[in-house]
Amino acid sequence: MVRLNAFKLYRIVSSIILENERILLVQNKDEYANYIWSLPGGQIEAGETIKEALSREVYEETGLSVTNFEIAYIHESYIPEHAAQSLVTVCNVSVKHQEQLKINDPDGEITDIKWVPLTEIENYIKNTGVSAPLTEWLKTKCTCFYRLDKDLVWNDTNK
Repeated sequence: MVRLNAFKLYRIVSSIILENERILLVQNKDEYANYIWSLPGGQIEAGETIKEALSREVYEETGLSVTNFEIAYIHESYIPEHAAQSLVTVCNVSVKHQEQLKINDPDGEITDIKWVPLTEIENYIKNTGVSAPLTEWLKTKCTCFYRLDKDLVWNDTNK
């Protein structure tokens, strides 16, 4: 049995960008030249907030600027074969729609961007661990709030 505390934690953000019953997806190329479609997003870098990571990832992968976001849901998974755990914060994101779609990906992982009808999500996102919670969220579009405390001071005097 693999000890869970030995797993590497990856903090990830994903963006749900909707327009006229369509969702914006990006096509990723992995090291094995496989091509998969996903929500725009990626790993949160050290010292970045969720908002900063969303803005950076959405701009790099789509060329669009984030104007607002709300947390849609959080998805956690364990990947034993890689001794990894991912904690994905999926956000409903508003962008400046007058901007042109453009890949600015410095990592060269994104190969295409496409608006996909909501009814066709499962034809593009093949991983049901990703498509199922997204499809479920789209039924209600519930959101929760996000609070950032950049200067949180832990005070033990309140014991």
